[in-house]
This record gives sequence, C-alpha cells and structure tokens, in this order.
Amino acid sequence: MKGEKILRETVISRQAGIITADLDGEIAMMSLEKGKYYGLNSVASRIWEFLDQPVTVQELTKRLMKEYQVDEDTCFRETSLFLNKLFQEGLISLDFKTF
Repeated sequence: MKGEKILRETVISRQAGIITADLDGEIAMMSLEKGKYYGLNSVASRIWEFLDQPVTVQELTKRLMKEYQVDEDTCFRETSLFLNKLFQEGLISLDFKTF
C-alpha cells in the first residue's frame, strides 16, 4: 500500500482464512495464513462486524457515527488508522478503484 491513502470511496473487504470468536462483545481473531492471534476491543469488533460484506469507508463511517457520538472527521481519521493496521496485518483488502 505504499503511496496509497485510504479515501472515503475505498472499498474494504475481509480477507479469507480469518477465524473469529465473540468473547463478551469483543472479538478474538486468528489468521490461518500467519498463525497469528488478534484481540479487538468493542469498537474495533463492531468495525469488523460491519465488514461482513464489502463496504466503502464512507458507508462504514456513517454506520459508526450512528452508533457512537463522534463527528465525521474524527470517525474517518480514527477508522482509517485502524483499517491501515488491519491491512498491514493482511486481515483486509482495500480497493482504491474509483467509478
């Protein structure tokens, strides 16, 4: 993802081969490819749940704003940072194509 920046139009998809378990509102994940374990807090878990189907960052931001009292710029910025971490770990794919 060198040189790429997550935009509101970027489409996010979960990668295959990720096993998840709900632990009282928080998600534990394991990447079969990397053999690595991840623990998500409640907000990160909610983001992961929203990624059950491919979604744009804009739509994801709107959904999060409905559930949490946060302004759009803060929500976009914080969500983008988290998505970058997921991408760097190979847990999601990002489609930068614009239509």
